Amino acid sequence: MANWNNDDFANRIALSGFNLSVSGINLGFTGEVDELDHAGVSGELNSAWWTWTAPVSGEVVWDTFGSDFDTTLAVYTGSTLSSLTEVASNDDFGALQSAVRFNVVAGTTYQIAVDGFDVQTGNIMLNLNLLPNNDNFANRIALNGFNVSTTGNNVGFTREFGELNHAGVSGELNSAWWSWTAPASGEVVLDTFGSDFDTSLAVYTGDSLGQLSSVAGNDDANGSLQSEVVFDVIAGTTYQIAVDGYAIATGDIALNLNLVPNNDDFAHRTALNGVEIETKGTNIGFTGEFQEPDHAGLSDTTNSAWWTWIAPDSGEVTLTTLGSDFDTSLAVYTGSTLNTLTEVTSNDNAGIVLHSTVTFDAVAGTTYQIAVDGVNDEMGNISLALELEPDQPPSMPTVDLILDFDGGVVTTGQGYDIPTPAFDGFNFSGFTALDRGDGTAGNLDEQIFQIVAGVREDFADFNVRVIWDDQGVDSPFFDNQDTVIMVVGDSATVIGLRDIFGIAANVDVPEFTGAPLQSQRDTGFTFLPPHVGIGPNTYNEIRELIDTISHEAGHTFGLSHADEQDSEGRQLVTTAGQNRNLDSRFSPEVLSHGAPESGINYAETDRLNQAVGAAAVLPGDTQSGQTLPLDPTTPFVGLIDPSDPITAGGTIDFLGDRDAFRFETDRAGQFTIEQIATGALTPVLTLWDAAGDFLAVGSGANSTITFSANANETFYAVAGSDVDRLISGVEPVGEIGGYTLTFG
Repeated sequence: MANWNNDDFANRIALSGFNLSVSGINLGFTGEVDELDHAGVSGELNSAWWTWTAPVSGEVVWDTFGSDFDTTLAVYTGSTLSSLTEVASNDDFGALQSAVRFNVVAGTTYQIAVDGFDVQTGNIMLNLNLLPNNDNFANRIALNGFNVSTTGNNVGFTREFGELNHAGVSGELNSAWWSWTAPASGEVVLDTFGSDFDTSLAVYTGDSLGQLSSVAGNDDANGSLQSEVVFDVIAGTTYQIAVDGYAIATGDIALNLNLVPNNDDFAHRTALNGVEIETKGTNIGFTGEFQEPDHAGLSDTTNSAWWTWIAPDSGEVTLTTLGSDFDTSLAVYTGSTLNTLTEVTSNDNAGIVLHSTVTFDAVAGTTYQIAVDGVNDEMGNISLALELEPDQPPSMPTVDLILDFDGGVVTTGQGYDIPTPAFDGFNFSGFTALDRGDGTAGNLDEQIFQIVAGVREDFADFNVRVIWDDQGVDSPFFDNQDTVIMVVGDSATVIGLRDIFGIAANVDVPEFTGAPLQSQRDTGFTFLPPHVGIGPNTYNEIRELIDTISHEAGHTFGLSHADEQDSEGRQLVTTAGQNRNLDSRFSPEVLSHGAPESGINYAETDRLNQAVGAAAVLPGDTQSGQTLPLDPTTPFVGLIDPSDPITAGGTIDFLGDRDAFRFETDRAGQFTIEQIATGALTPVLTLWDAAGDFLAVGSGANSTITFSANANETFYAVAGSDVDRLISGVEPVGEIGGYTLTFG
């Protein structure tokens, strides 16, 4: 015989888990000093004790159903008899046993007492169920799949305003709700067989209680107290399922759903859409058809399921039944009727496994019929996956678009063979060469700038890149200092000169407005001022600057630079993107110790824009007006408290690398971020607000930013590579810079 010694509170038995049933006794048990009257029932006590810590938050039901005497039940919090606080209690719930229902908090310990009414004793059954909160329609539980069985409970559930009488049964409601989206069209059998009370069952469509439309309903099925409905479903439609008790009956619910898809026949095949598809199905109970081919060369085609797919693009298709739970065969056809099908490909076993895989070249717009069958009449659950790898578009044709810039007039030129610049991965549909026109009156740079803007506007279907072409030798038509406008195409249209500037051979250059080039195609360029006093490191500095941008942009940008200065001593760094915007420019201080040149408007072109963000933050106040790109995956440090500092850290591995940290303030007041840095690359510490606007910058390897904030404000701290190395011309002496940030 079991030895239950949980008569006293100090000896209560520990329980664990979500859903459990335990047995016990209270024969010969007694009350204790300071023990409460459980469930408000006074008299002599014969209580037995258990303790349970909630593993998660939620709603629970405790009951004593199955006990052989009249019980009382009470649940408390507290660690001693004298400090207990009642959470819930009950004497009789429908009969002589007891039940309570209440919300629990994860990690909280609850004390459970079972006693006998009027000093009764006997054998105890104590049951715990952690309930899903699907009492209300808004909290219905989602079901997934073709064949589903689930359990639930409607004890203590209530009716909602606007809720219908399910299956035509009037009276008080205790409904529980589920939701299911049909993965395929077909016939569904839904029942409550296995429930321990008299159920009613109803199925609806609609997204709110006030808009539900009845699909099917049933009270008693086949003379039983449980319910069953059979109805047709449409793939992709969501169905709402309510289980209620007849005449306010409550208890444990068993809900069973079985879908028989209707893609047994070729005429009812299920449509697939897209280039990457995963779907489920079954062939249980399916049969073959007259004139159906033997799939994968296997005779006895008797259990096939059918799908159809129209190729959205041309390319290679991989189709597999990997994940199916039986030995499959797989075949792909073209044709619109069973007797006109032409096999494209088929497979029985892929390698040594029982699933099937085929690959074939699909043609855009072609309809393919897909059959999955079972080898030797096998049936089961089907997993079908399709992936299309579209063909790469053909290379763009190349056309020369030569514009000779001379004295403010654009004129036609002859062919000019310029080597392809370093824009890996792009197709070039044309380029334009602009002669610098030595001795030309006017502001040549502004004129070139305007031409770039004009080409960009007229080539609306193209990406425009701009580089210097410094070949070192004169071409037949231009000198060795030409500006090349690259037109990098994403359209197969060949655009000629007349399509850009009209029929006239000579077109006046529009008046320069001074506005920077704004590219909808994510392109841009920047003029860099003369390098005063830097000397031989100029080239390396530009190269490092380009590397910084390139790495930050994920190598999706074409970049180039000038080896020599232009006629005004400036050099050009180009940024030409396809995924991110680099349309803003560096400030003139980035690569120069000298002052900005007069007559050049740098106000609109002063720093890296938000695509680069803090990857190459500048010292001093040069970040003013800068914006940090906000990333929802930025690591969250936590709530910072000056009295309880938090630390974070990392390494900066290359010029252009950066780490960002998100944090919040726990109160209003003054806060600090302290950086301790080691290694060859010294990170620059910067502070940004919740909108991504720059606030402050630290100074030096070991720097501190002090700032004031309100409670619960969000900020970003960024440790980025030190662009001051580029400014000073100092070569990096290592590849890694470690740092630690202290928030307080």
